[in-house]
Amino acid sequence: MFIAVKKDLVVVRESNLETECELLWCNIHITGCKTLHIGAYYRPHVGDENSLQELDKSLSLINPAHDILLGGDFKGDWKNKTLKTCLFPTLHHQFGDLLDDKGLIQMAEEPTRSQNTLDLVITNNPSRVRQVKVLPGISYHDCPMVDLDIRPIRYKQKRRKYHCTRGHDGIALRQIQLIDRNKDTLSVNDLWRTFKKPFMTPP
Repeated sequence: MFIAVKKDLVVVRESNLETECELLWCNIHITGCKTLHIGAYYRPHVGDENSLQELDKSLSLINPAHDILLGGDFKGDWKNKTLKTCLFPTLHHQFGDLLDDKGLIQMAEEPTRSQNTLDLVITNNPSRVRQVKVLPGISYHDCPMVDLDIRPIRYKQKRRKYHCTRGHDGIALRQIQLIDRNKDTLSVNDLWRTFKKPFMTPP
């Protein structure tokens, strides 16, 4: 289980929300919107009551005014956004009550393993979810992909200084030939310094 994030997104790990179950949380900064908590959860077994209790405890730590998007393998089969019957009816109803108490809605509709919808997408703000579709996964489960209506804040890259080499085609060709002659005797760094020296020297 993991949460992968692009380098330019402003995201913070929220270990203070993680309880004694297989659960990860992070906070993504969004332009002009309230806080969005993104979580990944794994329930080891459909009869694991402790995992559900710890998930409940974790969700209780989140400000109810904030947005939540929680995904993962919940080991509870769903059909048309409704829990199907299972071998553990008490836990089955406990999970449904947990979602109701926290104002959470399950958004995944397509099967993710054989004909079963075990990998869920749960949120308290369904208006942010444009679409949920299932793609081939990296294991024996398929993976729900969520398209969200948000504008995340991104890190701004520093401007880099690029030296103009316009009109230096002849020099570049000579430098390439020089490098080719010395590629077996010079290190990579020495070759690079040799190549760029004429371009860095003021006219």
